[in-house]
Amino acid sequence: MKRSLKLTIGIAIPIAVLLVLLYFFLWTPITITVSVLFPTDAQGNPTIKAVSSIEEVNLSKNEPSAKLKAKRSDSVEFVTLEGVLLERKEITSGIKELKYAFPEPNISSFDYAFSEDGKQLILNWRAESSPYNIDTISLERNGTVVIRKGSSYTDNIVDFQGKTLSYDLTIGYKYGPVYIEKSKVISVEVPLLPVEVEVKVTPGKGLDPEKVSLILDEMPNKLEANLKAVFSAVAQGKHKLELQYDGITLLTKEVVLKWNDDIPYLFEFPIDSIEISELSAVRDGDSVKLSWKSDLKSYVETDVSYLITVDASTFKTMENSYILPLPEETTQIKVIPLYKGVPFGPEKSIEVMGKPYFELGEIPAFVPSDSLIITFKAKNLSNLIFSLDDGAPVKVDIQKAVVPFKNLSEGLHRLAFSIIDLYGDSFTKSATFVVDTTPPNEPTLLNYSVDENRIVVDLGISSDTASIFGEVIVSNTTTYHIETETNQIIIPVPSPETGFSGTLEFFLTAIDRAGNKSMKSSYKIELVNFKKIKDALSFNVIQKDYQPVTIRVANTIASKDASLTIFVETPKGTNTYTYDLSRTFNVLEPLDGIYFGDLRILYSINALGIESPT
Repeated sequence: MKRSLKLTIGIAIPIAVLLVLLYFFLWTPITITVSVLFPTDAQGNPTIKAVSSIEEVNLSKNEPSAKLKAKRSDSVEFVTLEGVLLERKEITSGIKELKYAFPEPNISSFDYAFSEDGKQLILNWRAESSPYNIDTISLERNGTVVIRKGSSYTDNIVDFQGKTLSYDLTIGYKYGPVYIEKSKVISVEVPLLPVEVEVKVTPGKGLDPEKVSLILDEMPNKLEANLKAVFSAVAQGKHKLELQYDGITLLTKEVVLKWNDDIPYLFEFPIDSIEISELSAVRDGDSVKLSWKSDLKSYVETDVSYLITVDASTFKTMENSYILPLPEETTQIKVIPLYKGVPFGPEKSIEVMGKPYFELGEIPAFVPSDSLIITFKAKNLSNLIFSLDDGAPVKVDIQKAVVPFKNLSEGLHRLAFSIIDLYGDSFTKSATFVVDTTPPNEPTLLNYSVDENRIVVDLGISSDTASIFGEVIVSNTTTYHIETETNQIIIPVPSPETGFSGTLEFFLTAIDRAGNKSMKSSYKIELVNFKKIKDALSFNVIQKDYQPVTIRVANTIASKDASLTIFVETPKGTNTYTYDLSRTFNVLEPLDGIYFGDLRILYSINALGIESPT
């Protein structure tokens, strides 16, 4: 019994101790520190509660920490005064303090961009708010509220050109008892908006709008169909505007451009042209003088000149007149005013009639027929008349360019042309010719002579003979062709190679100045009778024993101005002998050293310088 009791007491005591220890650790409350971290910019004195299973305490911005009793295995809830849970945190072994921090809201971006036309500024922003709610939005421009909502704003900035704008974005965040405002500021330099410039140009008469150029600073531009040049997006400020025509500067103007309520600047410039009037052309001989008047407007006279165009030729002058040679054909002559070398006004043209021209074709001085066709070249004439031998005037068709005549009488005729040109001036051309249809007498032989190496033949001709032509037959193989305008024929003495035998045969015809031909005449002239001389010659070979061979040469008839040359070919060579045939002779010519063998005797006769064949 006692032993049982002791055993029970021995078990109960440790259990009691264990229960006491359990109570101490599990049910005995502990004290910890709780605190809250509010955002620095939180407005007022926001307050929340820290609540355990045992008690709750208030935590505020002014008193952000407090002591809180809680069970050892408890949790602490951070809640709003209205009981909205902000965060729950567990109490763990050994923890001394629990802290809750409110998140920090933020404006993550705030930027801007200009609209395409530059007239508006587009602002955009983005706020990082969770868990906060965005309570208020305020955007101020230079201290003035422009919007109180949204995430973007488009501001019209036309009235703020050249100024600096300050945009202040303020966003109010609300979370529980905390209200906080965040701000961002950006500064914007508002540029000056570009302006538009229109330049209207009114070109004068004769000026080409396509040659007009407008240059704003260094920006060139051309006129459109409405005669305007438009410069878009031009910066405000001072600019140089230049007006050019065909590369020459007519005007330079400095302009100051400001904002003009989006209305384009309009400039108007007229370009006066130089006009020519009273253009005239006066003929002076083979020249024509052009004269004109011109209206220079406001241009300096020394900058003005004139271009004169005649077909493909051009001429320049500073004067109001110019002298040109008469054109060959009727021509439109143009006069164009120039300013600094550039065409600068309407051209004026005038028709100048071509230079008169009349030329007779070749008229023979002597005509071998009773008909004749006269040709001529003519242009720029108004009238053409001719008369023959003081006869009645006859009008000529200028286009046909011929004047035919028939049944003309023998003898001299006088032809006169009366010409009136396109200018009304008149002049004359004349010519004479002789009709001769009678042929001349044929030429006759008067005498002939041999003069050194020439044969001179004198002929008898009639007074109307102009020339003689024909042939001289020297031999069967040689003929001389003759043409002379005198009554004398001179030919060279024929050489032996021609086969000349001493007699010349003439066949001659006379021609008069009209071209009429005479009957053909023929004559024979025996200059040398080689046969007669030859027949008077004899040659003999004399051969005797023991004596050299001898040649006998004899001439029985004396021939004036004649000679004989003999060539004797022997076995030892050729011996040559010459004899005067103007006398008779009989001579022996021994051949020294030649007693036998073949001999060959050759000879030639020379009479009046004419040599016979060998």
